[in-house]
Amino acid sequence: MKAPPGTFKSFIATLLIGGVLLTIAATIEVLLQRRRYVEPVSDLAIPPGEMLKEELISRQMSWLTLANQMGVPLHVVEGVLHGKPISDHFAAQLERVLGISGEMWLKLDKRYRKAIKLGSIYRE
Repeated sequence: MKAPPGTFKSFIATLLIGGVLLTIAATIEVLLQRRRYVEPVSDLAIPPGEMLKEELISRQMSWLTLANQMGVPLHVVEGVLHGKPISDHFAAQLERVLGISGEMWLKLDKRYRKAIKLGSIYRE
């Protein structure tokens, strides 16, 4: 059965080089998946500030350097590192500076706040 013209399948079918069909659909799907946020499988709710601390340690980046690169006061970064909620703006700036999806930071924060509300987080 021939695919209708103008469809993705017809596009793939037309990619013939030396009689060998190039199958790039799987590659395209992998690339598309990398751009999507994948919800963590674990039920563990980790404070976003703890994740950010680990990220800064791995990059050997100080809190002050992060604040300067984000264009926010140091006390804002310190607040998040010590448990304050992450705002949309803060998440967008983290994405810009660290290259880690702002959506990921917001979902991590939302999951953590929900766990606190439900009482499923042990806090010292």
